[in-house]
Amino acid sequence: MIQRTKVQKTFMLRLWNNTNLRLLDQSQVTITEGDDDINGNPTANEEQATCPREILSTPYGDVTLRSGDLTKTRNSGLVCPVTTENAGLSVITAVCLLDTEENQAYWDWKINCGQDFGAEQALETLVQDPISEANVMGILGATEELTRREVGVGGVSTTAQILEATVDLASSNREVTRTLVKIVDNLMNLNPQTLFDANQQDAAPTRIVAAMENQLQHVELSVFNAYRQIEENVAVEVIMATTEDFQTGLGVASYDRAGTRHKDRTDLTIMDASFLPSEIPPLAALYLPQEVVDATNVDNPNDVRVTFTVLSINDILPSNMLAEINNEDTGYNRDVNSRVISAIVGGEDKKGLKTPAVITFKPLASRANNTECVFWDFGINDWSTEGCRSLGESIDGLQQCECDHLTNFAVLMDIYGQTALTKTQDYILEILSYVGCCLSTLGLIVTLITYASSKNLRTKNPNKILMNLCGALTGLYLVFIAMISIDTTRGEAEFPSIGCGIVAGLLHYFTLASLCWMAVEGFNMYLLFVRVVNSYVRSLLLKASLIGWGLPALIVITTGAAARTTYARTDFCFLETYPLLGGVLVPIGLIMIFNIVLFVLIMRSLTRRRPASTAQKKRKEARFRRIRNAIMITLLLGLTWAFGFLGLIQAATFLHK
Repeated sequence: MIQRTKVQKTFMLRLWNNTNLRLLDQSQVTITEGDDDINGNPTANEEQATCPREILSTPYGDVTLRSGDLTKTRNSGLVCPVTTENAGLSVITAVCLLDTEENQAYWDWKINCGQDFGAEQALETLVQDPISEANVMGILGATEELTRREVGVGGVSTTAQILEATVDLASSNREVTRTLVKIVDNLMNLNPQTLFDANQQDAAPTRIVAAMENQLQHVELSVFNAYRQIEENVAVEVIMATTEDFQTGLGVASYDRAGTRHKDRTDLTIMDASFLPSEIPPLAALYLPQEVVDATNVDNPNDVRVTFTVLSINDILPSNMLAEINNEDTGYNRDVNSRVISAIVGGEDKKGLKTPAVITFKPLASRANNTECVFWDFGINDWSTEGCRSLGESIDGLQQCECDHLTNFAVLMDIYGQTALTKTQDYILEILSYVGCCLSTLGLIVTLITYASSKNLRTKNPNKILMNLCGALTGLYLVFIAMISIDTTRGEAEFPSIGCGIVAGLLHYFTLASLCWMAVEGFNMYLLFVRVVNSYVRSLLLKASLIGWGLPALIVITTGAAARTTYARTDFCFLETYPLLGGVLVPIGLIMIFNIVLFVLIMRSLTRRRPASTAQKKRKEARFRRIRNAIMITLLLGLTWAFGFLGLIQAATFLHK
């Protein structure tokens, strides 16, 4: 007779379906099932024998067998994953036996999981079971587990079938909705090519997004008449609105969670009568006109369900049109350059609105132009411009659109120079930036200390000018290091706008100060090598300081006063488009022209000079000396900064368009 002894379970089980399959994420589990006594008449040796505690390593994690008497049977609490033939069974079954020759007890065990089919075959198994209220959570739970893995085109298609069958239940269960949204979030992490191929095959990604939006029409709201869920790539919010809400203004804004440990996730803010605008512009915002509630066919117009969704990655909606454009060698990449934001009012499609919905987007990539306002057309399974038009760029750099219907909105732009870097490449470039700036700063500080500590060096005007130039460059590098340290994520506002404006102002100031002192250095070299006679200038250093330190301060203050709230960017602590043009490019351009003229005059003077001994020197030595002089003068005059100047012109051009 078999007797079962209950042992308290020390792990959490999650039902998969009505066959009681279970999922666990633990990598090490202690045996937790019952002990079975097997019939038989034990001998004296058997009564004294005991199997020792043992730890077994399996492909599914470590299992610990507790000590036990002979004939005891142990079943592990760790269960076979859903990708295996015997999903849900205990990974290990062990029986305590006696080795009669050694007169020693041992565990005789076996693995029960069978063949590992992989995620896609497991999904195929799931979709074969009809979904009901009884098993929907089990099937969705297993699907959520499987979609965390890399699945192929077939897996995406199967997942779409599972989600559509779930929506057909019209379940109001909040956990059903929560798990379904997590599945969509998982799929958005798949390889973009997989999603594109799946969309080409049977429009599975589009069907998945539609299934999520339909499920949000069924979910039960909380006591506060709301449902809210924020994942890594998806944010959804469902509210119950009234006519008064639409009259006072209703919309949604998507922000990054700056300053939190979830800063890589989006956050939603409902914009109603109590909404207070943030200093930081939203990444996406949608404003609903009152007309949408007037056109809604609901029993009670004061009780209208409004659903907002934001997708941070657009790969879940792959476009065949964009793929064809980008196959051509155009020098840019035509792509979605914003988050995807949508609204559904009363569970209905709203078309032909006389008062259009207004949508604003902050471009994700800065070097982009040729904006086109679009929506995702589920009919053609692609982006469309029908009923939408661009209102241009706002003063704070947001792209503004308006559309006469409600659906999923985004902006298409031509993106330049956006070659994707891997995380490793990005990390290496970051380290090189820190190392290069720190070494340059160290060299400048050593130069300053060397000149300041020697009376013979620090009293001469040329050396004083060089020390001021080193001081300006040191300030520039230190501010730059501080900026890249506090603003580590591209496209995110990680620093308060006031603080970011101060950092941008200091960077602006030291950049201009460095160039101005280079101009002073060039003028001093002109006096030494070109004028020679009557080269003395009274109070040269005082006048040079007014140019080197005073002029940049005047430009920064004037630019900041003129630009005010549009002086600095919030996602990267540097100047916005117009301050960059007027406060940086124009002054630098003038200084560059001045220094180039001085360079030509100085090199011509040095080339014309012929010491008495020159005739006896080899031409090669004379040529080498001229090249060396040219390089040194070029560096001192900052002419190598011309390359950065051209880069700034290109960046400002794209920002302006």
